[in-house]
Parts: sequence; structure tokens; C-alpha cells
Amino acid sequence: MTFSSPSLRPLTLPQMLDQTVRLYRNYFFKVIGIMAMIVGPFAIARAILNLYLVDSLIDVSDWALNNTFLFQYWFQQLGTTDYLIFGLAILLTVLNFLAVYGVANGVIAKLVANHYAGEDVPPTIALLKGLRGHWLTLIGGAMWVGLLLITVLGLGIGLPYWAFTNENPNLLCLQFIPILIIGPIMIGLTIYLSSIVMPLYASAAIVEDRKFRGAFARAWNLPMERLWPTVRFMFSLSIFTVLAISAPLLVAQYANEFTFGTDNAFTGTLGSAFMLQNIISQLLTTLITILVTPLSMIGMAVAYFDLRVRVDGVDLALRSRERDPASVLTPLAAFKTIAAPGTTKFKWKSAYYGRMFLLSIVPIGAIFILYMAIIILVLIVIIGFGLGAF
Repeated sequence: MTFSSPSLRPLTLPQMLDQTVRLYRNYFFKVIGIMAMIVGPFAIARAILNLYLVDSLIDVSDWALNNTFLFQYWFQQLGTTDYLIFGLAILLTVLNFLAVYGVANGVIAKLVANHYAGEDVPPTIALLKGLRGHWLTLIGGAMWVGLLLITVLGLGIGLPYWAFTNENPNLLCLQFIPILIIGPIMIGLTIYLSSIVMPLYASAAIVEDRKFRGAFARAWNLPMERLWPTVRFMFSLSIFTVLAISAPLLVAQYANEFTFGTDNAFTGTLGSAFMLQNIISQLLTTLITILVTPLSMIGMAVAYFDLRVRVDGVDLALRSRERDPASVLTPLAAFKTIAAPGTTKFKWKSAYYGRMFLLSIVPIGAIFILYMAIIILVLIVIIGFGLGAF
């Protein structure tokens, strides 16, 4: 058996970004088609429901505009059918989330795995059929991580809020614990679950053929072995996707709102301009999802295989077995069977509290540095113009 994959080796951060862009470019129409097939029906259904709900605002009067609680008045005007439509819209949003981060993430993980194994990437329908036996694992995992995220984020925001608003003098000394310690830890855990564990879960489930508990344990443990390099790549990938794809579409979104305006959207009878603005906004949001999400998923799949190389040593195992003529180990079989000790069962160490705390500080620090850099750049430009005037 011979095996050679230029991708299956330890990669630096620029090399991982380059590999992500190459895969996105090489399989562009395939991954866009996957996302369009999955997101498209939900987007059309949500757009129809949103237009129905927007249409219910037609009878909003000047009396409502003079009241602070405009939407409270709106909800008072809704009937039973409107509430059912509103609930159906929420249900479609949840199903769309499960389809994207469960099914689509699994398909893209399979695509990237085939690329790393040196095998042909099958057509889109064949990729979807290849998930047979993993549907419940993928959708159930996305649902579990989503519920866990809601719980953790609720604690991260709710406990500090309770401590900040509590006026009991007997608890004054304890109020700083949720604000300064528990809150940041929960926020860091939210970032870790949403940005790292959730994307890697599908790769662990598909590539290693693991069920729910095993896939979650691998998605949790693998990046913990190299947390800060993984976080650095995750933030770099996020910045890159925003600058490369999201920013132009967000500018178009702002131009859409600026063109049609929202100041008189609710004046008297709801006009066709507001309807058109709502339709364009829906289309742009769907386009952002279709274009940006595959790039992020491919990037995290690349991060997964880099972790497999650095933590599990899967590349070394494959190359060492090349020398054995009797070996029938294929790359996909190696991806499935080779795992570093201690990474197949969920574990929590006391050091993770500090890591989650620091992880919550990193975005705040990055935003502060970016804010200061913008201020310094503006000052330099102002000073430059001032000196030029003389």
C-alpha cells in the first residue's frame, strides 16, 4: 500500500488558511450546491411567513406610532392564525439550524475527508447518501450542542445580571463572583462550544464513525490538546470570511436599508417599499449563509485534520505502515481507528476553568486592540492632513 497526501502533514496558520481557500475554490459549486439544497427550502418558507407577518402590520395606525411599545400594540392585534404562523417561523429557524450544522456540516466533513484520503469526491447526491446511518447522530448532536449553548449563555449573562441588580447587603461580597469569575467562564465556554466543538463534531462523527457521546468527546478533547493554536486559527478564519465575503454583502444590506429607509416604514399604511426591503434583506441573508458557511466549515474541517496529525499522529501511522506489504490500512480506515489515548472519552480538568476564563477575555482584548488601532489610524490621518495644510 502506498499513500501520499501533501495536505496530511502539520500545517502552519497561513498554510491552513491557504488550504481552506484551495478546497473552497476547487469544490465551490459542489459546496454551494449543498448549502443551496439545504438552506434554500427553509429560506423560501421563512420568507413567505415573514411576508405574511409583515403584512399584518398594514393596519398599524398613527396611534401606535405615538406609543413607545409599537410591537406590544402589534402583538395585541394578532389573531390565533398569526400566532401559529409566528410559531411556525420559529420552528423553521430551528430546523434550518439543525439542517445546516447537522446535515450540511456532515456532508462537507465527508468531502474534506475524501480529499485528505486522496479519493474522488462523489457527486452531491452521493455525498448526502453517504450520511446514511449518521443522520440521528448529526442532527441530535447539533440539537444537544445548541441546547447546551443556550443554557451556558443564559448562565453567563443571567448570573452576572442577577448579581449586578441584587441589592441585598448580605450578599454584597458574593456579587463579584458571578460578575468577575462565573460570567467570563461561561462566556468562554460558549465561544468554545459554538466556534470549535460544534464545527468539529460532524467531522468526528463522520470521519471516525462515532456515535453521539464519542463524537462529542473527540470534538471536545482534540482542540483542548492544542487550544490556543486552534483558537488563533478560528479567529483568523472568522476575520478572513468577514473581510472576503461577508463585508460586501453586509454593505449591500446596509445600502438596501438606506435606499428604502425605515423611518416611515410604519407610517399609515405599510408601503410596497418596506415589502421590497424585507424581500431583499431575506435574499441577502440567505446569500451570506450559502457563501460564508461552507468556507467556515471547510476551514474547521482542515483544523480537524491538522489536530489528527498533531495529536493522533495519523500521518506517521500511515507512512509507517507503507513499509508493510501485508498492510491493508487505507487512509479512511486510519482516520477511523487511530486516536490518541485519553481523547475518546469526555474529560474536564480544573485547568479548563482558567482556559475558558481567558478565552472570554481574548475577543474583548482583540476588539479593544482593533478599536485603539482605528483611533490611532484616524489620528495619524488627521495629523497628516493638518501638516499638509501648512
